[in-house]
Amino acid sequence: MGLAIIEGTECEQVLQHYRINVWVKAMGFISKMAPLLTSERLRDHFRSLKKKYEAAAVEILNQIPLAAEPSLLLLQSILSAARLMRYLGNMTRSWMLTSQASMMIVSLNYHNITDTIARTEIEENIHDCVYTCYFFDKTLSLLLLRPSSLPDLKVRPTQLVHLDPDLPTSAMIKGIVEYSELKGDLLNVLLDTKKTIGDTEKANILSDLVARAHIIHSSMQMFRRRQEEQSPELWRQIVREWPSMDFNYYSVLTTIIQARSSVLKSRLVCENCLYTAREALRGLQEAFSSHTNSIDSYPHFLTWTMLLFPLAPFFVLFCNVIATSNERDFHMIKNITDDLRQFAEANASIGKLFKLFSKFLDLCAPLVKGNTKPSRSGQPAAALSDVNTVGNTEGQVASHTDILSRAADADQALVSLGSTDSTGGPTAPPSVEGWDDSLVWDLFDNQPSLGWADSELWNVMSQFDS
Repeated sequence: MGLAIIEGTECEQVLQHYRINVWVKAMGFISKMAPLLTSERLRDHFRSLKKKYEAAAVEILNQIPLAAEPSLLLLQSILSAARLMRYLGNMTRSWMLTSQASMMIVSLNYHNITDTIARTEIEENIHDCVYTCYFFDKTLSLLLLRPSSLPDLKVRPTQLVHLDPDLPTSAMIKGIVEYSELKGDLLNVLLDTKKTIGDTEKANILSDLVARAHIIHSSMQMFRRRQEEQSPELWRQIVREWPSMDFNYYSVLTTIIQARSSVLKSRLVCENCLYTAREALRGLQEAFSSHTNSIDSYPHFLTWTMLLFPLAPFFVLFCNVIATSNERDFHMIKNITDDLRQFAEANASIGKLFKLFSKFLDLCAPLVKGNTKPSRSGQPAAALSDVNTVGNTEGQVASHTDILSRAADADQALVSLGSTDSTGGPTAPPSVEGWDDSLVWDLFDNQPSLGWADSELWNVMSQFDS
């Protein structure tokens, strides 16, 4: 495609498709590679270049006839457009474009693929489109709590991922596609408004999803450690990406456990939900601290973490502050909100998140002892200490290895909860004693989405202020 653009060897309509595909990929590449640049002149050059690609891609998107006869090239362009909207923070339009791509895949009969071996470049491109669309469809549908558009495939989407296993990010890409399979099953449970699935069956499905999530995460951690030991140079290139993967894992896991807690009304399961929510925010805080050399107006990693994954970790901690006035959880939400403040104007979805979390803080603030206005500079030292020791019950700062070890142990415990009776379990830990209030459980049963920022729900929830 790039060579055809340079030489102009195709008709203008085809070149338009080529341009949006190449430019959107170039935007992502620049954002990922820019932190490795040491020259400020080069950084300025690539910053300007990315802005040009972005403006040109948006202009071309408005010119491409999206309703034209389905073809592989048009499908690639629509998926690139969906990726572009994700970069820009317009998740609703990204979902709409993904839905259109899903319908095109059905029209082209690509969803019925049974042969996972790509023998030609065209077949490889088809497979790339199908697994990419599958990932976008399940991920955005879960984020926005909307029905998915792509029918079930005849093969597992990970079988369509053809990557060099030595590629530094190969495990990450396969991992997020595997997570999207979980999201599809989770979405079916969350959107079961007609109660066609019984509570016992729901609990069993969700317990199975916890076990599957742990297997995916464990596999990725093995790859992570092996890469660090065997290829330290490659490791240094992508070490900044792993905290984002931690957030993605714990975000999905929190959403699953939250749904299970809502079914069982189990305070023991609720405690596990709080643990995974805190670990999700810990991963996000680490990601913020490791992305300090970006050329973008907002950190690129946000486009595939907070902006793309469920908001359950933040909402779970918000509910816990409402129930127990937990200062540590309040300050975790406050710190993330402070991190987002400077980017609220640069990206529409980041602005919505900042608005949403600010409302969380406004509702929580009167319940927290010694609370100050949301400002990192005014935060008590003790609160900072608590934030840095998330998941460490002895209050000591743990190494990254220790955190991973504790996470694995906790996940094993979560898997074993599948056979725990919600009425005959052990006494709830002190940190969840405030969950006896039925109003808190009614609040906890909600699934958050970006649309909440503009919702009138806050007028109803103001009763918790008193």
